[in-house]
Amino acid sequence: MSVNIIIVGRSNVGKSTLFNRLVGRRIALVHDIPGVTRDLREGYIKSFDRSYKLTDTAGFEDIKKSFLNNETQNKTKHFIKLSNLALFVVDGRSGITQDDLNCLNQIRKMITKIILVVNKCEGSEFKQNINDFYSLGFGEPIFISAEHGNGIDGLLDSIKNLTNIENQDLVEKKYLSEPTNDIDGCLKLTIVGRPNTGKSTLFNYLVGSQRVITSSMPGITRDSIQTRVSFNDKVFDLIDTAGLRRKSKVVDVVEKLSAMDTIKAIKISDIVIILIDATQLVDKQDLTIASSVISEGKGLVFGLNKWDLVDNQESVFKIIKERLEESLSQVKGLEIVTLSSKTGLRVPNLVERSFKLYHLWEKRLETSKLNRWLENITRLNPPPLSSRKKTIKLKYITQVKSKPPSFIIFTTSSNDVSESYKRFLKNDLTKQFNLHGIPIKLNIRKQRNPYD
Repeated sequence: MSVNIIIVGRSNVGKSTLFNRLVGRRIALVHDIPGVTRDLREGYIKSFDRSYKLTDTAGFEDIKKSFLNNETQNKTKHFIKLSNLALFVVDGRSGITQDDLNCLNQIRKMITKIILVVNKCEGSEFKQNINDFYSLGFGEPIFISAEHGNGIDGLLDSIKNLTNIENQDLVEKKYLSEPTNDIDGCLKLTIVGRPNTGKSTLFNYLVGSQRVITSSMPGITRDSIQTRVSFNDKVFDLIDTAGLRRKSKVVDVVEKLSAMDTIKAIKISDIVIILIDATQLVDKQDLTIASSVISEGKGLVFGLNKWDLVDNQESVFKIIKERLEESLSQVKGLEIVTLSSKTGLRVPNLVERSFKLYHLWEKRLETSKLNRWLENITRLNPPPLSSRKKTIKLKYITQVKSKPPSFIIFTTSSNDVSESYKRFLKNDLTKQFNLHGIPIKLNIRKQRNPYD
């Protein structure tokens, strides 16, 4: 039996800070502005040789009705009902507010095991409200400072005691197969793009449920949401991200944090899907995002979304393909997939192409084959003479790493090899070893004299 723990409470009491503290990483966005968290975040606590699934939620309170608030509250309620234990978080400095009581009244109807967590107890200010905390009827509250780590051990003890199920071995095989904070060899697939291109809709389709909130309003997603997905017999970690706008248009502090979170998601990913609204063709921002992905050395797949709404599909595809190939000439053979995240049109093909690219991205080539290629290419197309009119000899090549495939060619004079010839070698290497669609790296280095 698995143990699911959910963090609940009104806005701005420190739920996401506590989530980050318990999972041991800064995963959830944190800011003093209320309402930063919208979608649910999942992570894992490991303590006492046990593993617990932890869910962070948005502020749970009676607030002005709106589509976004309704969606957020309904999703939170759904996950509370699926949980074994709730950590009800309040602000120690402000005491128990009416919003806290309203929140608690609703939570008590959905779950029986609740730990009262009094956060922001860095100083003595919380002591003036201490009677209020005991009056809620939870017995001994847990006083913590999530930001500074104070009281976390006591909280973990309480979690252990309340989830100590008879004959339970919580180092479960189930948890060992769940996404963790560690690199476990599973493909990390990240969806990025401009706002309102359908990223969250695609995420939900692949997950198989309404995991994140979707709307025609841009900017709904703020956090990067990661979950493990099994789709068409393929298992991978899928990450949904906030939309990336041009820097000049980003003025809101939360949007800046979201953009930083998206960039971090790109850095930890293996393959990146850039989702483009095909009805709007290719924007300059799409190319900027793609360049960032390439500079990070990640495999890149373009998803032309909302394809079912496109007229003259053949002509539109040609225009988009030419624009991408012309602007991103540093990567040959770009993977481009037309799809509809809303209907599921060719989404399986998108996943297949992503896995194909992943296998190329982690590929290692035999040194002997690489050197035969180098010998043949330099014989047929020798490098231009050096600035001193001397012949440049490329001696041998080796692959130094994968993810992405990275190579070094040793030569007699690296400074004299022109950039155009380097591009020629890189393009031919891509062609001969079928490394299309991935940003390979090729460096030329002067061979050291062993007698120097």
